[in-house]
Amino acid sequence: MRSSMKTFSALAAVILGSAGLVAGPAALSAAAAGPVLVPLSQAFDNVGITAPADSAPGNLDGTGDSLSATGLASDGLSPGAPVLHDGVTLRWPDVAPGGPDNVVADGQVIALHGSGNTLGVAATSTGGSTSGTLTVSYTDGTSASATVSVANWVDTSAAAAPAGAESDLLATTAGWDPGGSLPVSLSYLSVPVNPAKTVASVTLPTVGAGVGHDVPAMHIFGLAVGTVAAKATDGPGALSYYDLARKDCVGTAPGTSSKTWYTVAGGMLSDVYYPTIDNTNVHNLEYVVTDGSSFTDIQPRDMTYTVAALGASGMACQVTATAKNGSYKIITDYLTDPGRDAVVLRVSFDPLTAAAAADHLYARLQPLVNGHGGGGSQNAGADSATTVRTTGGPVPVDYSTNSFSEAVNRTFATPTFLALAASGPFPATDNGFAGQPSDGLTQLSGGHALTTGDQNASDGDVATTVEIPGTGAPGATRKSRHPGPRLRPDRGGGTGDRAGQRAHAVRRHAGQL
Repeated sequence: MRSSMKTFSALAAVILGSAGLVAGPAALSAAAAGPVLVPLSQAFDNVGITAPADSAPGNLDGTGDSLSATGLASDGLSPGAPVLHDGVTLRWPDVAPGGPDNVVADGQVIALHGSGNTLGVAATSTGGSTSGTLTVSYTDGTSASATVSVANWVDTSAAAAPAGAESDLLATTAGWDPGGSLPVSLSYLSVPVNPAKTVASVTLPTVGAGVGHDVPAMHIFGLAVGTVAAKATDGPGALSYYDLARKDCVGTAPGTSSKTWYTVAGGMLSDVYYPTIDNTNVHNLEYVVTDGSSFTDIQPRDMTYTVAALGASGMACQVTATAKNGSYKIITDYLTDPGRDAVVLRVSFDPLTAAAAADHLYARLQPLVNGHGGGGSQNAGADSATTVRTTGGPVPVDYSTNSFSEAVNRTFATPTFLALAASGPFPATDNGFAGQPSDGLTQLSGGHALTTGDQNASDGDVATTVEIPGTGAPGATRKSRHPGPRLRPDRGGGTGDRAGQRAHAVRRHAGQL
């Protein structure tokens, strides 16, 4: 029998302030006929962002207050930066702090050209929450309208979204200029559009042209048309909870470049702390094995494990998980990349029987991004998940853009993203809600395959499931277990393999929505 070992390098790249990843910004152009329309940037009529050293020009709320350019930059929102949210890319206003950077919505018709299934909007409100009718006009002369709501900038949660749409906090910053200390926020909202048509313009809600104390005003910072992949709709999922306190391993990288600590509990990747040692981002990552037709093994139920140290440092460890029926074993080396904020898993799948050589290996990641995970009836601190398409294959990303906290020692919290990449493209990916039909574990348990194809799950206890590349192919050439990804203290490449290149691509686009 030819034994087959598969190598898989999973990079849990937690990227601070990455408001998005990869996609092209929507092109802005005037309508081909009718009145001469201008793109959003040419309609800016309010100064909402200023530098802390010069906040005098700001007047977002009519009382001289404004968003902090420094605070937004720490969340990945800097002038001209692309910003990705749920697969839609907007361009953050390419305006220096202190210049007009948003439109106070009062029925303006804005030129916006593009095709897709979703209109994304970056906005906030002052003087209270706001709502109104937004109209999308197409090049064929037809139009469609939807009611949109935007939360007040001092609210700690996004406004409710209409059916088929999304509403989420895009960024939060700890105060306003000049000298404010109350956290304030920006919102993202989406509106479904007809993918078979081309958008020509957007008519903003008629809320009011004025700003002032207790004067409701809706501020639009960005508009874009894009295509959002299939979305799970059975959220928010089961109530999230923290993993075991008893750990098998704990480790980090030498030096100060990496801000990441990993742990292993129950033989599985457990809490991953970033950017400080008290802020977890992972509940666990478990393996699932199936032949695709007759059985599904789940790691905590169907496998035993042993743990051994790797090297004298004690900062890396090896876990061997063995099927209770003796048909295969999975050997995983855990270590932290010293050159970036990533945990590297080198995974060897060793079939011990002829039949097991055709088995498929999956990894299911359940995140707790920024220390919370949502789910349950209250759905507090919900996470979201999407899949970014890169030249090296799909990269699932779990994220939390809500960093509001009542804890006085958590003022460092910022929107956080966690990406999962591999040494080869994932053959299958799925983002869903824990314990629901959209959960990859539910699909693999019931049908022995990922069946829904959902790539987006918003605001709940999300779960990401991927098929490990190279498994499920009997007779594949056996590789050496030890020469896996080589670690280099290099922010640009990290491990030097394709997984590192994809994680670098994700990081390179940090701040894009």
